[in-house]
Amino acid sequence: MFGPVRRTNPQMPFALEPGQEAGAGTKTAENPNGQNITVMFDKASNMLNGQNVDAVGSLTAHEGVHVADGSDWVSSGFSNNANPSNLQTEHDAYTVQANILRGMGYSSATFSFKRRDYKFSLPLQPGSGGKIDSMIKREYPRWNLDVFQKNTAGGGH
Repeated sequence: MFGPVRRTNPQMPFALEPGQEAGAGTKTAENPNGQNITVMFDKASNMLNGQNVDAVGSLTAHEGVHVADGSDWVSSGFSNNANPSNLQTEHDAYTVQANILRGMGYSSATFSFKRRDYKFSLPLQPGSGGKIDSMIKREYPRWNLDVFQKNTAGGGH
């Protein structure tokens, strides 16, 4: 039995903290592994102040991609082949986030990091994927590594 799975990306102002232990939660037909995945937003980021509901909605969709990736990895029995790289999971998450913003009526999306902003016209065009990948490679030093780790110690974050 493995302890919690943890997303290994300290870059974001919020963290995916899956309390995933194989068989730790209630097993159902929809959740055969009994996974319990929680997304926690850092209070200091002030995202939940009610003033930017669209940002919270699009960010929740972004994090939902990571939840799905983590769930798939656990369901695979922790297969290395099912553990995405930071590049792949972030590429997918930013693409989903941009598409959600487009669905909300936005004509552009800006993803901000400490020193830089990256603006994308919406809807995303063919070739936007390369720009998204460039952003990730610049802002995520561990972009080429697997995104999840197994915690075999049984309790750690």
